[in-house]
Amino acid sequence: MADLAWKGEKHRVAMTAPKNGFFYVLDANTGKLLAADPLVKTTWATSYNLQTGKPVLVPVSQGGGKQWTVHNWWPMSYDPQTGLMYIPSTDRHAGTKAPVEAGESGEGLFGRLIAWDPIAQKERWTVREEISVNGGVLSTAGNVVFQGQGTGEFAAYSADSGKKLWSVKTLRPLNRSLSHTP
Repeated sequence: MADLAWKGEKHRVAMTAPKNGFFYVLDANTGKLLAADPLVKTTWATSYNLQTGKPVLVPVSQGGGKQWTVHNWWPMSYDPQTGLMYIPSTDRHAGTKAPVEAGESGEGLFGRLIAWDPIAQKERWTVREEISVNGGVLSTAGNVVFQGQGTGEFAAYSADSGKKLWSVKTLRPLNRSLSHTP
């Protein structure tokens, strides 16, 4: 939830990035779909009709139908100072020959941390990650974004540019929920 100046008017909005690869902005008071744009090149739909709220589907004959999981349960974070949403995601190499499979692992997949501008409806910056499943994101008022990665790296990035500021290699992958072991 955030307050955004949407096309010249202040709106209380809900923003989400579900598994299907699109980033949605909805008016929190009315539920009206304000924007629905792909975070990555999706295989099941090209866009959304904002009047009907329905996707423009890619025909199965043209490779449509299945979509890998672009964003799952990993927490994303909105920073009101930068106006960006930071989204841990999974993408697919353009030349991958293997068929698209549902899920967040598979041939040709890799991870990305995407800084998404919900007003401009586009990516502001991205960090490419070695493996496809990485941890959630935390943004701070100090212009820093933190993310744990499946490789075991814990990294800090500049929130406005994506420049890596610091990182440390841990002993375990940081792509799961944290738990305490006695």
